Amino acid sequence: MRRLLIGATIAGALLSWSSCTPYYAQAEWIDPAPPAPRYEEVPPAPFADGFWVSGYWNWTGGTYIWVPGSWQRPPRRGLYWYPGGYVRRDNRYQYVPGRWAPRSYRPTQRYVHPRYY
Repeated sequence: MRRLLIGATIAGALLSWSSCTPYYAQAEWIDPAPPAPRYEEVPPAPFADGFWVSGYWNWTGGTYIWVPGSWQRPPRRGLYWYPGGYVRRDNRYQYVPGRWAPRSYRPTQRYVHPRYY
């Protein structure tokens, strides 16, 4: 039993460490700069606890295609939607996806087209 408990503790520590690794570290770096985000008129919320998840430009390997925003429910109570965006390094760009996080979360990335919260 003790060996099982130690194994579970180590596995939990590894999982929590891996979740600290930036998601965008494994994503593709793109040469052409992304266009500025499109203005989206936000329709009325279809349900009370909804958050507007804004649209974004998705790189398809040859061009950017706009993915429109939509109303979403948080995966659990107390989480808020923080939109993603493109970061720049050495004239290359990479998309950092949005995320559900507590109100205290503050993104550390500097987006090419800043988003406001």
